[in-house]
Amino acid sequence: MSEPSPHDRGAIERGTLSNARRSKPFDLLDFLWRRTPLILGLGIPAFLLLNLLTAPFVTPIYKVEGSLLIKQSKEPTIGGRDRETIQGDVGYFQRTLGIRVLDRDVLRAALAKVPEDKRPAFLRGLGDSDRAVFRLMSRIVAKEVERTYLIRVSMDGDSAEGLAEILHAVLQSLIEKLQHEQERQFQSRLDYLRGEREKIAARGEEEKTRILELASMFENRSFLRAAYTADLSKLEIIQKLYWEAEAVAAGKESALKEAQRNQREIVKLSLEPFAQERLADNFGLNQIERWTYEQSQQLRSSIDGLTPDNPDRKYVEARMQSMNDYMARYKESVAKSTISNLVEKRAFDLDSAVINAQSASVAAQESAQQLKAELDRASEEASRVSEGIFKASERTFSLGQLRDRLASINTRIDDTELEAKSPLPVTIDQEPTPPVKPASTNASKLRLASLVLSFGLIAGLCVAFDFLDGRIRTRRDLGAAIGGAGAEPIPATVPEGEDPAFARILGAEPRSAASVALRDLALRLALERERSAGHVFSILGVHARAGATTIALNVARALSAHGLRVLVAELPTASPGLAAAAGLPAGAEPPSPWGNKVRDPESGVDLIPWIPSLPEDRVRATLDSFLKHAATGYDIVLLDLASIAQSDITQQAALKSDAIVLVVRQDVGTFEQVRAAVERIAAGGVPAVTVALNFHRGNPMRVTLLELLATGQRRVSDLHRRFLERVGLAADAALAKWKARRGPATPPPKSSEDSDA
Repeated sequence: MSEPSPHDRGAIERGTLSNARRSKPFDLLDFLWRRTPLILGLGIPAFLLLNLLTAPFVTPIYKVEGSLLIKQSKEPTIGGRDRETIQGDVGYFQRTLGIRVLDRDVLRAALAKVPEDKRPAFLRGLGDSDRAVFRLMSRIVAKEVERTYLIRVSMDGDSAEGLAEILHAVLQSLIEKLQHEQERQFQSRLDYLRGEREKIAARGEEEKTRILELASMFENRSFLRAAYTADLSKLEIIQKLYWEAEAVAAGKESALKEAQRNQREIVKLSLEPFAQERLADNFGLNQIERWTYEQSQQLRSSIDGLTPDNPDRKYVEARMQSMNDYMARYKESVAKSTISNLVEKRAFDLDSAVINAQSASVAAQESAQQLKAELDRASEEASRVSEGIFKASERTFSLGQLRDRLASINTRIDDTELEAKSPLPVTIDQEPTPPVKPASTNASKLRLASLVLSFGLIAGLCVAFDFLDGRIRTRRDLGAAIGGAGAEPIPATVPEGEDPAFARILGAEPRSAASVALRDLALRLALERERSAGHVFSILGVHARAGATTIALNVARALSAHGLRVLVAELPTASPGLAAAAGLPAGAEPPSPWGNKVRDPESGVDLIPWIPSLPEDRVRATLDSFLKHAATGYDIVLLDLASIAQSDITQQAALKSDAIVLVVRQDVGTFEQVRAAVERIAAGGVPAVTVALNFHRGNPMRVTLLELLATGQRRVSDLHRRFLERVGLAADAALAKWKARRGPATPPPKSSEDSDA
């Protein structure tokens, strides 16, 4: 059997294994369709039972509320600026304050303020321990009131006693904590600022002393005069002239080096081209050469017709040769004299260039040295002045900075003292009052807990079961193993068990859903044959009782109906069923595993049923030759294979196929079985593989709902049609009445123009 190239091979499902998943996907929609009746059927009774059991535990809930007000304002300072009472964003401050209501220190301080006999029942006997703090924290709720500067603080309990007292203590403890933090913050800030003021004042006195000491070191104190920059300007001018002289000297030095380098390198160049050029342009030489050529031509014409041995011819040729030799020697002597003149001229020009560059370099260096001496004298003169200027200016500048810093700190101290005495931006807006009646009960919480416990437990068990259950239920589960959609599912034809008449369903029920799915699978195989020039296809059951035999027989009959020559061969299996499915009697043992070929009574398909008494070793030995001859004699060869994990013959035949259809029975085959079979097939290099879900039964609830929706849609469409008919009849009747009241139509009156005409 010829092996097509990889480019010619196709695939029933493109992308095999490229998008495949390692585990079975969880389909939430399918889970809801299947498990909703079970969850509702068990969850509702459980919810009702839990409601009855929790009814004795319903208790009243008393609630007390208070509120805090955030005052956003500005306060003037000594420096003339307005200070924000709340630093930063007010929203952040409001949210932070709501969180700080539940601070442990605040709650502990509140517990210390309320005696044991005035506390709520859930806090009695606990003192200010961590347990009491956490109990109180779990009962308090602080929320922001939208579009206001209020924070509402509430607390609930089983009784009204002590709720208002403990909540008032919490709010008062929060205000006291904020006030204490503000005072401590400003006090530490004042201590720091006063310490810095003393340090800066001491440093200022030190700088004054240093300036006076520096002034005493100079007799005339000229460094303090206003026009002290003249000394520095002189130094800058001389320094600028020196840099320019240095740049000129460097340029002259570079020009000297360039001239010397040219002198060394240009001498090496040959002057022969220039000499040849001058010789070519030498008028006298050209005239002599022309006269010599003319004389040679005259002499040559005088010996025309003479024999080579003629004395006159020999004399003339010797004279011509002597003229040419003389001309060559003359040109050579002229060329030598020309080259000599050029060499002497080039040497003179190069020497002149070097001498001029050297003189210019020496002059530039002397000028730079003279300016260097002047610069040294000016630098020495300016250094004395600049030293005093630098020291005095540095210390004067430092003293000015210290004075500015001291003034700023004094202003900051005054502002901080005012801020420390300012009131807090938070006050208690509403005092908690003891509740008169219960605000609510815990019945809603108990119902919510019962709802979550009943339905959540059952739904969680169902989800856990579906996650752990690896059985194939839908086409999506099966397609995830190969990374594609797979073939159309083949519906079950009977409500329970297997249909004995399924092998003849194409002829008995040609328009049923199962027949359509089987013909679709046959069309896929036919297209794969055209696309990849394949002949051998395998129908492989992933597990026992998957229905691969009846599917192979129906697909073969569908392919035969398209005019293809089809052979179905049943390979070794523990429970052969091809002969029984085709309605053939059990045959005797043939001499060869492939010798019991029979014709299908309902179609032109050739069948080779498996006989259990045949030795499997003969199948292994002759399988390759059988496939080779079958592929040449038939358009399509279908192999009916058992599970690949049960027989090495199945694996051998599958790996020699051009395409494989894996058949899985719904709610029987597992994702792990399909995945293992696909990995073996892909590792063996089979070009194409697809999967087919057999015995497919839709979810009853989903099918019923879709049927109801379809019925409702048809009824709505029928009502809409009837409504349109009635509206049309009513409109026709109204139009007829209107025409009857109007009477016969009268012609329009003629115009004056028509009358004149």
